Amino acid sequence: MSALPRPTPLKHQPRSRLVVVWLLLMVAATALMLRLLTLQVLDSKELQAKALEQQEIKLNPFLARRTIVDRDGRVVAIDREIYSLWAYPSLIQDNLEATYISEQLAPLLRQPRPDWQEKLRGKEGFRIEQWLTPSEADRLAAKLRTMDPQKWRSGSVELVVERQRNYPQKELFAAVSGFVNADHLGQNGVESSYEFLIKPRPSEAVDRAKKDGRGLLLPNTVPKGVVMVDQNKVQLTLSARLQRSARKALQEQMKEYNASQGIVLVMDTRNGEMLAMVKEPTYDPNTFFSYKQAERDRLFRNAAITDLFEPGSTFKPINVAIALEAGAIQPDTVIYDEGTLDLGGGHVVENFDLSGGNLSIQQIIERSSNVGMIHIVERLKPQVYYNWLEQIGLGDRTGIDLPGEQRGILKTFEELTLSRSDTATVAFGNGVSLTPIQLLQLHGALANDGKLVTPHVVRGLITETGEDIPVLEPRSTRQIFSAAIARQVMEMMVSVVEGGTGKNARIPGYRLAGKTGTAEQPNLSKVTSFVGIFPARQPRYVTLAVIYEPDGDNAFGGTVAAPLVKSVIEELIVMDGVAPSHREEVVPSPPAEPERPPATDP
Repeated sequence: MSALPRPTPLKHQPRSRLVVVWLLLMVAATALMLRLLTLQVLDSKELQAKALEQQEIKLNPFLARRTIVDRDGRVVAIDREIYSLWAYPSLIQDNLEATYISEQLAPLLRQPRPDWQEKLRGKEGFRIEQWLTPSEADRLAAKLRTMDPQKWRSGSVELVVERQRNYPQKELFAAVSGFVNADHLGQNGVESSYEFLIKPRPSEAVDRAKKDGRGLLLPNTVPKGVVMVDQNKVQLTLSARLQRSARKALQEQMKEYNASQGIVLVMDTRNGEMLAMVKEPTYDPNTFFSYKQAERDRLFRNAAITDLFEPGSTFKPINVAIALEAGAIQPDTVIYDEGTLDLGGGHVVENFDLSGGNLSIQQIIERSSNVGMIHIVERLKPQVYYNWLEQIGLGDRTGIDLPGEQRGILKTFEELTLSRSDTATVAFGNGVSLTPIQLLQLHGALANDGKLVTPHVVRGLITETGEDIPVLEPRSTRQIFSAAIARQVMEMMVSVVEGGTGKNARIPGYRLAGKTGTAEQPNLSKVTSFVGIFPARQPRYVTLAVIYEPDGDNAFGGTVAAPLVKSVIEELIVMDGVAPSHREEVVPSPPAEPERPPATDP
């Protein structure tokens, strides 16, 4: 039996090779330890930040603009959800993918495909379609879910939730509300002047949500309140009901007299709250972007606070109050009215019918006598009269809480007293310019026992249940006339409606005060106006109508503007449920025709 072969002995391994392997292992271990030290200690903060950037997304809370409501809670402006379709060309691999995306989505979009197909081949992200309705967004979302994942990369096109400002009342409040631009920032009106109140401030905390490996948001990690909806509302002082009624009446008068522009204002005499602010023509703030540039200034401008005009005879009661305060006249003063007055230098002022005679102050107001008013103002020392014009605020702003208000224009003392005609024109409301809102404010002072209040259109912030949230400072009030004299002038203005130039504003069973105005402007256009104060005893509301450039030989303040104010006050009577009052006996004067502007413009 043969012996088994003996195993071959292992060759002796050189010791140096083992040392080399051992050294390599030690170097690798040392390098690994150093790398771990670098990652875990030296670069840990930077790497953690990068990891969070890849794994998390910062979510700044989206704050919807607060809803705006009228004094009765009717919605004037509200945010609503809309959708935009965005494309990110940097995530699109090639032209084939771009073509596939455009072919799939084009049938569901409003705009032609060539308008955005070429952009898919660029680099910058862009909005394919905006202001998509929820139904349109649903159709697009369904299409995106069913598109072939082999032909396009998910995420290169996405639907984004955005907010759009909606104005349910359309044109009704446009002059007051304004609108918001594409960046959701207020433009014009309350949207601009109360941006700080309408747009809540976000909290400083920034919420985070997790993303998956594809970079998509994990819904279960989205914190509550990311889309924040503030339930508090900004409440206006205006009434949609009164606004609508006044607008309808204004449109009818403008159509009848082919007028170029009209304004109706209603203010609470006690606190300056505006109940109506109507301006025609106007615009729809929902589609502000659709108006041509040439139209925007005329339509977007709130003429009630921006356009200056010479008020004419509606300024006469203010001058009578000044003369009574200065002691230049008394309520029982009688002034001889020549009917025609030559001021020198070729300037002649006439009453509308050339009538005159001995007239009381009340009769001068009632008949709207230009000559009689000149004699009243000329009883004042020029410097005293000028100081009073400054004291009542001519040349200033009312301080209304809307942007763009213009100052009135008051000539310098030297200009006002340059000649007799310069002072005389101011006596019957020419030669001085102010905005409709300032004329309303001054008559409001007569109705408010001489106290001048600040007109405003925002009442404040209210909760969802209608409770007030104190956020606004009290509006200023200033005494400019004594209560006794303001009441005396008010009684004179009652006679204007009872039997004078404002008789077209009479409402059976109710007493109101008023004053007509018809003035030729420096550009030779005609402006008619009427101011009405109701009720005559313990006044609550002052209403002003201004109609620009009415056509016709019978277009005067008493025929154009007075019936308009009557219509507005009738609506106020119904709204407030004001019962008919027993009218105090007023001795009627002979019927008077509507006042006419001077035959010769001094």
